[in-house]
Parts: sequence; C-alpha cells; structure tokens
Amino acid sequence: MAGQDEVSVTKLASLKVGASHKVGASPSHFEVRRSVDVAIVGAGPVGLFAALACAQQGLTVQVLEARPEPKRHSRAIGVHPPALVLLDKLGVANSFCERGLCVRDGVALGGVPLKELGRLEFKYLPPPYQFVLAIRQDDNECILSEALDAHDQASLARGVHVTQLQQDDTHVEVSYTSQQDESACTNTLRARFVFVADGKRSTLREQLGIGFKGGAYPHKFVMGDFADSTDLGPSAGIFLTADGLVESFPLPHGVRRWVVQRHLTNPNDPHTNDSEADDMASSADKLVALVETRTGIVADVDTNTMLSSFGVERYVADKFVSDRIALLGDAAHVISPIGGQGMNIGWLGAWDLITSLTRQQDDYQQVFAMYAQRQLERARNAAQRAEFNMQVSQSSRWNALRNGAVWSALHSPIKYLAARQFTMHGL
Repeated sequence: MAGQDEVSVTKLASLKVGASHKVGASPSHFEVRRSVDVAIVGAGPVGLFAALACAQQGLTVQVLEARPEPKRHSRAIGVHPPALVLLDKLGVANSFCERGLCVRDGVALGGVPLKELGRLEFKYLPPPYQFVLAIRQDDNECILSEALDAHDQASLARGVHVTQLQQDDTHVEVSYTSQQDESACTNTLRARFVFVADGKRSTLREQLGIGFKGGAYPHKFVMGDFADSTDLGPSAGIFLTADGLVESFPLPHGVRRWVVQRHLTNPNDPHTNDSEADDMASSADKLVALVETRTGIVADVDTNTMLSSFGVERYVADKFVSDRIALLGDAAHVISPIGGQGMNIGWLGAWDLITSLTRQQDDYQQVFAMYAQRQLERARNAAQRAEFNMQVSQSSRWNALRNGAVWSALHSPIKYLAARQFTMHGL
C-alpha cells in the first residue's frame, strides 16, 4: 500500500528570502515572504494540521520541513472522534473518511482456547462520529498538505533545515539553510510566532534549553501490515493471551495491521531483549509466526507492506512555551502509542492554541500560558489512560481473573464509559 497516494510535489523550490523562484515545471513565479505571522518547524501530521488551521484563521504561515520528501512509512493510523470534529472544521473530514475505514467496534478475546469476552461498541458515542477512523499516516499527511496547498501554494517548504531561533520583543528570527541553495548560506525568516513540531528528538527544544523528562516502559512491540486473513471484518481485535497482547486493526483496501507484544525475560528492565526485538523487525516471518502461535490466525507473509519494532515511552517537556515559541505534538509530549492518542492530542492542542491566538493576538502570553496548562493536563490524562490499557493487557498468572474482569466490564454499563474513554472523549 505504500506510495499508493502520492503527495503533491512541494511548490517551494527554495527559501532564499527576497528571491524569485520557479515552481516545479510550472511557468509561474512567486516571491518568498520575508515575514509571516506563524512559522512552523516540521511537516508531520501535527505541523500540517497546525498550518492548515492557521491558514483557515487568516494567519500567514510558513512550514519548514527538513525532509525533502514525505515519509512513506505509516505508523499512526487512528483518528478519534474529537479529532474528526476538528478536521470537519478544517473542511477535510470527508476526505479523511473517504480514504480511511470506519472502525465501529472492537472485540476482546481471551482464554484457552480463545473465546470472545465482549465487544466495545462505538454506536453509543455522540453523533456524527460514532467510530474510530483507521487511515494510513501518509494518506493523512497527503490530505492535509493538499488542503494547505489549496490555501497557499507557498506555505510548505521541504529540504529546509532550521538551525536557530532568536527572539526579540516583537518577532522570532528563524535561521535556516536550504538544500536547494548551492551556496549553503544561512537565510532568515521573521515570524510573530513559531510552533516547533519537529518530533520527540527536537533539536530546537534542546537549543531552547527545555528539558524532556521521562523514560521507557518495559513493554516492547513489533507490528506489520498484511492482507486481512481474519473473519473480524471492519472490527478491531484485542487478543489477551498468556504470552502477551496482540492487537489487530483493519485498514483500507483489505489490509490489517498486527501489533504484537514481545515477551520480556525481565519485565522490570526496559532494555531486556532489545536486540531480539530489533531482529524481529527484520523478519515478517517471525511476526507471522507469533500471530499464529497466539491467535491461531495465519497472515500471508508475502503480502507484508510495513514492518517495525518499537518501545513504549513517556516524556514531557519541562515547559511547552518560551515567550513567542510553542512546542506542539511529540516535541512537547510523548505518550504510549497503545490507544493511538499521541497525534490526536497534538491536534487538539494545536487547535486550541491557534483559535485562541487568532482572537487574542495582542495578549499572546496569556494564550500561550493557557495552552501550556491545558495541554499538559491533556497529556497527563492521555498517558494515564494508556498506562491503564497496558496494565490490563499485561500477561501474568492472573490472566483468568483479568479476563473475567474484562468480560464483566463489557457486559455492564461500564462499557459506555469505556467506549468514551477509549475514543478520547473528555480530553
């Protein structure tokens, strides 16, 4: 499936301030701005979402992305109802739904042999989004970049490496180099505000002197995409086995993602079996074998289109703002991917920040402070939900008791609350 939907070629050939540049094969020319309202560093899902929100709110925006081409490796796939509401406000929810797949329930299975413990149904959620949308991350980014391009063809620049941020009383001076500039000289762009969305390894966050505290959980996972060989249909599957958690999520075009927890010899040591997990990521056969051993389901190894190993981490920045600069997404907080909350949390925070900033640009310090306070609370709540999910799924000698508790919860009114919690309502 990788590369099925190609992102349009970046319109900005380079970012040499004050110069005129040709747009790809098009005869049109444009003048690169000397200044903008908002500069965004990073063109992942959160950076692109923030840029589109800025453009819609009437703010001039420039996105600066170091990668010359969009990533084709799809990791984040879940879009929750609160995020779909915001995507609708940006006019792209329908495009997301057209390219994605609506997951309306999840089935929990456990015991030996495996049997259905119950279903978590999303039909009880507030309309209109009574589902979790499964969509590949590269399709996600493609839709956002195309919508941003429709607002302003010059707003996204790739192959641009930001080297420094310097603030004064009225602006932030963004220093950068461009891969298209053969002289490799440093250029500058002035922005009233800067949003840093360059991921958990953000060099700009480090440059700003902002600490990033946290660490790794002992949980290790491998995941891969294969042709769907289950009878689960459009449902997600959660397999609570004695050997570890197995998750299975449907994707568009008959594809299913498998996420398998690695068994650790010492669960208190987050580095145990790291080499084994890395070796696993290099072999789709081993992942297929694990899925079959734990679930009895055989995936066709020849249909594999994505393979990855990952650990589970939790990090949070010491602060989310530095005067006119705000951290967004993984640059601000890293949450366990179990539950698929990280990208969605980044979108919710970006929307709050940008809509408030539009209304109160003259009082930006209060806006930034409110964003930081609310987003920190969101990140903590999301992390706690993810930790609960991981604890429930953890294999132990109490598996039978755990499975009984899951059965009871999914056959009682608790399932309504569980559906809201799982789909990020209340965050």
